[in-house]
Amino acid sequence: MPPSCEMRKYNTMNRLTKLRLKTTCLALLLALTGGIAQAQLSDVTQPGDTIVATSDNSPGSEGVTNAIDNADTKYLNFDISDTGLTVTPSVGLTVVSGLALTSANDGPDRDPTTFLLEGSYDGANFVEIASGDVADFPDRFYTNHLFFDNAIPYATYRLIFPTVDDSTCCMQIAEVELLGSQAPGDVTQPGDIITATSDNSPGSEGVTNAIDNADTKYLNFDIVSTGFTVSPSVGLTIVSGLSLTSANDGPDRDPTTFMFEGSYDGVNFVEIASGDVADFPTRFHKNYLYFDNSAAYLTYRLIFPTVDDSTCCMQIAEVELLGVQLPGDVTQPGDTIIASSDNSPGSEGVTNAIDNADTKYLNFDISDTGLTVTPSVGLTEVIGMSLKSANDGPDRDPTTFLLEGSNDGSAFMEIASGDVADFPERFHTNYIFFENSNSYQTYRLTFPTVDGSTCCMQIAEIELFPKPGGACTDFSFVSSGLITQQPSDTPALVGSTAEIQVTPSGPWNVQWLRKLVGEETAVSIDGATSPVLSIQDVSADMDGTVYQALVSTPGCEAQLSQEVVLNIFEPSSDVSIGFTFRGSGANGAPTEMSPTDIAGFVPQAYWNNLSGGSGDGTTYNLDSGADDGIPTDSNNDATEVGVEFTTSGTWGAGTRTSNATGRMLNGMVRTAAPSLDDDPSEITLYGLPAGTHSLIVYTVQVPLEFYTLDLEVEDSNGTQRRYLRPENSDEYKPSPNFRLVTSEESSERSVGNMAIFRGLSPQNGEITLRLAAPDGGDRGPGINGLQILLDKDFVPPPTINTHPVSSNGVNGSALELSIDVSGADQIQWLKDGQAIAGATGASYSIASLTAGDAGAYSVSASNEGGSISSQAAVVDVVSSNNISEGLVAYFPFDGNADNAVDGGSDGEARNGAGFGSGQIGQALELDGQDDWVYVADYTKPTDAMTVSAWVLPDGIDWGPIVRNWVDEAGDGRFGQFVLDAPFPLDAFEPSLRARIGVGPNEPTASTGISDSERGSWHHIAMSANGRAVTLYWDGQAVASLDYLNNINEPPFPWLAIGADVVLPTGDDDALDFAGEPQVQEDSYPWGGSIDDLAIWNRSLSAPELFSIFEAGGSGNAVSAASPVLDDTPGVEPSVAAIAGISVSEGNIVIEWTGSQLLESDSVTGPFTPIGGATPPSTSITIEAGNKFIIAE
Repeated sequence: MPPSCEMRKYNTMNRLTKLRLKTTCLALLLALTGGIAQAQLSDVTQPGDTIVATSDNSPGSEGVTNAIDNADTKYLNFDISDTGLTVTPSVGLTVVSGLALTSANDGPDRDPTTFLLEGSYDGANFVEIASGDVADFPDRFYTNHLFFDNAIPYATYRLIFPTVDDSTCCMQIAEVELLGSQAPGDVTQPGDIITATSDNSPGSEGVTNAIDNADTKYLNFDIVSTGFTVSPSVGLTIVSGLSLTSANDGPDRDPTTFMFEGSYDGVNFVEIASGDVADFPTRFHKNYLYFDNSAAYLTYRLIFPTVDDSTCCMQIAEVELLGVQLPGDVTQPGDTIIASSDNSPGSEGVTNAIDNADTKYLNFDISDTGLTVTPSVGLTEVIGMSLKSANDGPDRDPTTFLLEGSNDGSAFMEIASGDVADFPERFHTNYIFFENSNSYQTYRLTFPTVDGSTCCMQIAEIELFPKPGGACTDFSFVSSGLITQQPSDTPALVGSTAEIQVTPSGPWNVQWLRKLVGEETAVSIDGATSPVLSIQDVSADMDGTVYQALVSTPGCEAQLSQEVVLNIFEPSSDVSIGFTFRGSGANGAPTEMSPTDIAGFVPQAYWNNLSGGSGDGTTYNLDSGADDGIPTDSNNDATEVGVEFTTSGTWGAGTRTSNATGRMLNGMVRTAAPSLDDDPSEITLYGLPAGTHSLIVYTVQVPLEFYTLDLEVEDSNGTQRRYLRPENSDEYKPSPNFRLVTSEESSERSVGNMAIFRGLSPQNGEITLRLAAPDGGDRGPGINGLQILLDKDFVPPPTINTHPVSSNGVNGSALELSIDVSGADQIQWLKDGQAIAGATGASYSIASLTAGDAGAYSVSASNEGGSISSQAAVVDVVSSNNISEGLVAYFPFDGNADNAVDGGSDGEARNGAGFGSGQIGQALELDGQDDWVYVADYTKPTDAMTVSAWVLPDGIDWGPIVRNWVDEAGDGRFGQFVLDAPFPLDAFEPSLRARIGVGPNEPTASTGISDSERGSWHHIAMSANGRAVTLYWDGQAVASLDYLNNINEPPFPWLAIGADVVLPTGDDDALDFAGEPQVQEDSYPWGGSIDDLAIWNRSLSAPELFSIFEAGGSGNAVSAASPVLDDTPGVEPSVAAIAGISVSEGNIVIEWTGSQLLESDSVTGPFTPIGGATPPSTSITIEAGNKFIIAE
């Protein structure tokens, strides 16, 4: 579909005069409402519905059909009292909870003053829904609205006006609208897993007949307590009603009572409803049963305890479970999430709890642990949650919970609390549902207790489920915003199960569409309403079938995914052998691939699974569950090629295991070797035939780790090396593609998840891969899998000559990012890991910056040889080009330690700290013994920060510059940042260091510096932008380290300038975080001067920091640094939108903006321009049928 702001559907058969305006863009909708829009009530009737008057005592031109013709005609009835109508909406069962009544033209004495609304399933037997007074109509053709509680659907409605306002003539009404929504539909479908209470049935009247959407019947000779268990394939559903259709034979076989239960495991059931079944007046009559239920279940059991006196059997023609599919999780990876504390291992922080993978969040606090999360979708009404147990012992599992909600992030209200059921196994999901009718922006989930552990609390995954919205029949289409990951073309073997996946950006509805080969129009697939579409028993005739996902919100905004193709996979004549390491320990490992899984940069099936951290050639046998398998190649033929390996152990990467590629990348073997020249880990491929081969190595490391990895391959020709920083799974999952690393020098190390070694000739049938981690630690890095391609070469991949550079821009101004790449067939710009539509050139321009443009931009450049990724360029949007914008602390040190920022805490010079000549005016002078400056508090940056200072190192030990940090505080509690230049006794030279606290991690950018720099003034700075912390020396970036997520809120408020400090301890020897810090004994405070120290709550770009360096070099303060950001207003982009529609003389008039108006007979296109259409208004004629219009 062409990029556009809105698509509208017009049905000219029966909705021509009932067109409704909808919000133009999803972004605008969310900005205005702050979150998920619930489906609004709308009129469930339309002209042409079956309608019957209470009597025909009306003038010929003022009959009952005028009451629902969407015009100011009127219905008049001379009966005066107890007049009205009965209407059967053509849309089927509806839930009506409101009325709109429009007064007619004549005297108000004819207006109704009371009403009675009733509902029915058969048009004969009615039940009261609501009754009461009708307010006076202040004007003619004024609309009164009446609302009432009703959750019961009906097929037919009767509206009676018992009284009017004293008329002796008649009752009149111009228009009646029944306000509601379509009723929940059947959540089951033919093919769902269904099991009878027993098999005591005739061969042709088995249990599957009960949900086959036909008048076949299910008969059971057990007579009493018969029924079935069914698991709807759509997943979790909330069922609040049943429909039962009687079968053909005698009514004595009809059920007279029912028991309905729900379950999550198919074994333990909870009663939902029970009671009597009304008599069926005729054969194949449908009875409806409705009941209160707000809990979702995966499996249902329906039992009929009794029948109507039959001595033969129970029979039922059809059963429908009336309900709604539970929307998806309101949280998503990347949402703002804060742990109850950062007392966690580095790779098991709180973000793992909502990453949609089997990684885990572990907290050593044990009790009262948890998290606070703010879903990016905005306001949500959460009615349930799921908790998945993690890999280690069950004593760490939470046993109680407390869920609270807030709209300001500080004042929380309890939503629900209680026990957490035991988890029967690892990675088991428990579901908890509760009553809640309040919407919140932020949720806090606390686990007060665990199951006896003295170590910690652990949880693999948490999901929060919202209340389902109403169904939509018409959509306003948007071109982006509802999908974070598009589906992709999917290869599959004949007879296998293919899976195609779309990732919505929130708890949105999904409907899959299918277009068969040779067809022009896509049609909905019944029951295909989950993000993952499973296509079972793939056959040859499915080759080339096109699939597309329609993702929609409860507010009826919708986005169509890109079309993808199911291809029958034919193994290539090029033979390859794939090996994937199962891994173990955590993050969903061990993980196995099935023989039909197709994965790899060169796609292949029949991957070989390898167990453990070492192996001698056998593979893991899925059938036996043991390591006694024989390797096979990509044609499923046995091969002599095998693998022997010795590594430092196993782990799991946490790449998600819902697809073949994720399974291939999830398990890993790791290395602790410090160097390729110092006992590296080795993986040897043996039994290789003579020839020239290629080896592909796959490497994704565990969450939130940023270690480097060195690879070496040796063959008969010598060695080849690659130097990389493997992507971690948090970086991989937002954009799960292969990214090639080509760096052959450690100084040019790049980020990616794949390396290719070409032109390999075996030496005695062997090729050896060696791996080492120069700065490795904890659990990584390592290797996930290998592919050896026999007699296969590759086109050289593209080369990135110049990466895009992080930039700041002024709101409303233009900004351009660029890349210099050679050898690429395709370039794609990405923002925060997602492809930007149409951004396929060497530069990417933003005409007029807004806050929504802030983010991390990167480039994927590809050709036949592979795809390589650029470094991320972080863009921040500021309100002005003033370098002082965002300044939260500033100490000029001109004779004192005062903070020059309004309202900022001043510093206190301690132990004789003084002031003397500086780089800019005066400076702080410290003796290197015990002088320092204490600042009681400062404004804490969170998303990003910058620290800048001029320093003159005079002492032999160099030392600390500024910090909010205590080394003894422990993981996650160290503090917020450190900027220092230590020179330990065992070091050859001083080091410059910039360190920040991010969750349980401390990413540190550091580099050595010559001691000859001592004795002169230098500018030092650090900048952290959410993706990298960068260290600057004299205006130039000298070191950088990647990281993800926000900077920690520290457990103490102060700053220490010029000293390494420690906190006091209490009687129990625990650190007193509220205590005042003291200089650390045996430490080496700064000896020399510090000047013009500044802290910002934003990341300054390299040009801005260079401007500060230049200004200071001329003796000018930060405030005098020349602005470098261009604040020239950019060109506001024109917004494509359909602003309004109306009908004039049989034509549709469209009010719109944009460059062109396009039309199609199908929602999936193709779209063609409407000739002569120019904004702001275009009149078009549409023949009967549907027409889809978009503006772009």
